Amino acid sequence: MARYQLEPGDYGLVRFAVSPLTELANSLRALRSPTSYPFQAPWYAAACRVRDQLPLDVLSGLIGPNFDTPDLFNPRVGVPLTIDAQLAYLRDQDLRTLGADIEFAVGGVPRRLGSSGRSFGDRLADALAAYWRSAFQPHWPRMRATLDADVAVRARSLAAEGVIATLNRCGPGIRADPTSITAQILNGHDDLTLSTRGDRCSSYRRCSP
Repeated sequence: MARYQLEPGDYGLVRFAVSPLTELANSLRALRSPTSYPFQAPWYAAACRVRDQLPLDVLSGLIGPNFDTPDLFNPRVGVPLTIDAQLAYLRDQDLRTLGADIEFAVGGVPRRLGSSGRSFGDRLADALAAYWRSAFQPHWPRMRATLDADVAVRARSLAAEGVIATLNRCGPGIRADPTSITAQILNGHDDLTLSTRGDRCSSYRRCSP
């Protein structure tokens, strides 16, 4: 469990948005266990048709046994919400930051990312860019339309009922109260208590493919 201790005024900064990079992370779960995500069956079938174009050796190493994914898929607030900008953000991160993030969530770093040559961030971004082009880009307009409709629903809820009630309806793994937001995590690590001051606290509205 991760508990974010909020500062005064933090709730006023809450926004719902669509993050292409976060959607890539969500899709790794359907790749890992397609029978667990029956609504994504059409997308999974399409991805299988381009399977030979996917960097599966990297993708399979970016999701843990409990379906956890590294926080690198949720860039800091302020990074433009386009796939190009988000991949550029990854390219600028150093090995220590990215490697520790993957190690924490998954338990190890994919061997291909640790090879010599181009920087770690470049190799990671190249693999995700190849995945985006082959498995995501052809379907992104449909996905984006679904996500935008969901964001509109959340925006109406924010206006009508407030941020705490809206967050508490986002799913059973999220609970909000006046001083904190608690999110369920499944990676087996000890419970975490984080302050939003200085800690990354980025969350994007998600919708599987």
